[in-house]
Amino acid sequence: MLAETQANNSWLNELHRHFHQHISEPSFTQEQLALLMNISTRQLNRKLKQLTGQKPNHYLKNLRYQAALLLLQQKRYATVAETAYAVGLKDVVYFSRQFRIRYGKLPSEYLKNF
Repeated sequence: MLAETQANNSWLNELHRHFHQHISEPSFTQEQLALLMNISTRQLNRKLKQLTGQKPNHYLKNLRYQAALLLLQQKRYATVAETAYAVGLKDVVYFSRQFRIRYGKLPSEYLKNF
């Protein structure tokens, strides 16, 4: 059981590494991620659903927003738009709206407060 958990954690770490290498690319897809992971898109779907309870698109979107939150807290970029683009999100208005739903504050509030 421990070996399986370690293997799953290793697999997720590899997935995160590949994803973060391409996070700023809005067109980066689950198909491309599956290719980098040397598995089919269907296998990626099954494995992510099994390990996280989420479908790949939802999981990857969550990773983008988590990365955006971290960048805002660290004040890595001066504007919300720069932050959105850095995590591969092109529509800044949509990004701000979704960010507020997820975290209860607008991204601009994080830039002011942290």
